[in-house]
Amino acid sequence: MKKYLLLILISFLFSNESFANNYMKSCQWPKTTADYTFDFDNKTITAVDNNTGKFFIYRIQSFNPDKIITEKSPWHKSDHVAFQYIFDVKNKTITSVRYKNKKGGYNKYDDSTFVVICSDVNINFEKH
Repeated sequence: MKKYLLLILISFLFSNESFANNYMKSCQWPKTTADYTFDFDNKTITAVDNNTGKFFIYRIQSFNPDKIITEKSPWHKSDHVAFQYIFDVKNKTITSVRYKNKKGGYNKYDDSTFVVICSDVNINFEKH
């Protein structure tokens, strides 16, 4: 009986294409690499730091076949700074934009952006 339950669970996990087949992997940040999985049904992105195993969840603001844009998320080290991430599917890149908290909202901090390259990208928009 346990074998059948395990088999059903495994088949369910691999049949959920909206989650399992949407990812950007081996994204090279200055001090680490990270993997990202996209859940378009729940409008979330899960990031896993490959060096520490820590994970972060970002809310998706918008997406189309070319780009996925997150909501502005407070930085885990300071709530005075927030980041927004732009996942460019065609170019296999992630652009990080920095914002500073001013008068109850986040305004663009400066014109600096940071771009990282991901070596393994698979995004399927057909079901969304």
